[in-house]
Amino acid sequence: MEQRFCTRCGEAAGVRNLFCGRCGAKLGSAEPQVTNDSQASNEGLSTLQILAIAMVVLAVGLGGYLILRPKGTPGPNATGPLATSATPTAAPTTAPTPVITLPPPTPAATPGVLLTLSGNGIKNSGPFTASGDSVQVAYTFDCTAFGGKGNFIAHLVGSDGAPNGIANELAASGKDSTTVYLSDMTGPYHVEVISECSWSLTVTGMP
Repeated sequence: MEQRFCTRCGEAAGVRNLFCGRCGAKLGSAEPQVTNDSQASNEGLSTLQILAIAMVVLAVGLGGYLILRPKGTPGPNATGPLATSATPTAAPTTAPTPVITLPPPTPAATPGVLLTLSGNGIKNSGPFTASGDSVQVAYTFDCTAFGGKGNFIAHLVGSDGAPNGIANELAASGKDSTTVYLSDMTGPYHVEVISECSWSLTVTGMP
């Protein structure tokens, strides 16, 4: 029996059949018809080709970046030490506030006792020093043991031997305080007392 074959899908068909029983193509047609399925297949193949080309371009670009990037520059997905700056940034530090310890204030100089002396008759004191421009001398004397008046004479003497008077009294007894200036004298100083009576004196000033 004579047979024909579909030029599109190759299915055997009878001589009298006008269309292929498998794909529906018209038998005897030299050119197979392009159906919607064939068009969809061609369109799908074109999309796959575009995706493949895009992936190849992306791979080539990424490879070139990894090869040509400066040494030490982290990659796009890098982790670890190279993912951060090559030189770590030090955390800011706050300098400690210096503690300034001030010395205690020097106490103001106050007058003090420079000499205490007492006796009967003539007497010279030991040397003493004074830093101010004057000293204060307080004295007392008592001559009642003689039954009358007596002398009490006292001088402040500097290192040059020149005397500066403190007291020159004639009485049965007495007491007083006087200021003796040191501007014309040089130290160290001492006190000379001439008296028949019992007496005492105290010199105060800046040491």
